[in-house]
Amino acid sequence: MAKTRRVAVVIDMGVGVRHHQGIFAGIARYAQERAGWEFVVQPFIRTLQKGQGKTGYHGVIARATGELARQAAKAGVPLVNVWSGSPAKTLPSVLTDSQASGRMAAEHLLQRGLRQFAFQGFLQHGGTKQALVGFKAALREAKCRCATQIISPNSDQNAQRWERYMVRLERWIDGWKPPLGVFVVQDMACRYMAHACLHAGLRIPEDVALIGLGNEPLACTQPEPSLSSIDIGWDRIGYEAAALLDRLMDGKPAPETPIFVEPTELVVRRSTDVYVVGDPLVAAALWFISHHSHEGIGVDDVARHVHATVRSLRRHFHAATGRTMMDEIARLRLERAKRLLVESDKPVKYLALACGFEDVKHFHKVFRAAEGTTPREYRLRRRE
Repeated sequence: MAKTRRVAVVIDMGVGVRHHQGIFAGIARYAQERAGWEFVVQPFIRTLQKGQGKTGYHGVIARATGELARQAAKAGVPLVNVWSGSPAKTLPSVLTDSQASGRMAAEHLLQRGLRQFAFQGFLQHGGTKQALVGFKAALREAKCRCATQIISPNSDQNAQRWERYMVRLERWIDGWKPPLGVFVVQDMACRYMAHACLHAGLRIPEDVALIGLGNEPLACTQPEPSLSSIDIGWDRIGYEAAALLDRLMDGKPAPETPIFVEPTELVVRRSTDVYVVGDPLVAAALWFISHHSHEGIGVDDVARHVHATVRSLRRHFHAATGRTMMDEIARLRLERAKRLLVESDKPVKYLALACGFEDVKHFHKVFRAAEGTTPREYRLRRRE
């Protein structure tokens, strides 16, 4: 009978953030699929030993500190790191592709017609540097530049440091010239950014379009406006880390470079629900569509709101955006439906009507054509 492999997961699950829990979920899924593979959550290890006993392990998956890396090397225990900010840079690692996240954010904002940008990152955030590289690379291709702020927020330590952080943030915002697209590499910090923008009298998304990173449900959805955010897919990082550790425990060589896992998707919410154009007539039409697409509106309703003929507005709209008004209405209905499928437990039939579709049959047809799957399958897959 094969010996059970005992693995330590050195991740502090008491920290209420999605990426710790997501990585844990991916490791758990791998362990369930593999016979003879078990893991023990051990948030902190003082002395690492190799073996099967109560304190012994055949392998470790960790947000690896330098001390843990030294202990693993001394004990001969394979160690896989899942922390982009780890000081142990030579460890076998499975990490999020922060550069791809930066590029994804920039491309989304560029598609919204924006041409001025800002980036906020943090000294403590291991992926900040690579996210900025990806963000700037995509902007350079579009011949655009961005303002950058890399800070240490200290927002959770005391009131005085919090006030200094907000003052610095507000001074930076005062220098912006809207409309602007902003990428913040942490969802809660993006929420603070939204608060500061609104306090400064800026509208979201009309003046400032915001994208966060991590897709933390509460930070992104409450309060309004809801925040667009990049879903990292932390569970995939946990799963790949467990698979890599299994290979190392088999005696196979470690990869020479980290394994980078690309982000899952950019979840679009209210904070980037905008399309910037120079034509004031089209800008007014886009605003109306953005706020009323879920109400079953048509082209006639849009033209009536902006006091233009349908024919004239169609010509202006296509010249400014390269698409039709019905294309834009359909796009926003679909984006709203995708959000509600994940964030709400209401039946698909209810969501179809709430998003402005004629009926549930029409909703299924449009959804499958765009996403290649049914609304129910999409909901199940995203929630997994």
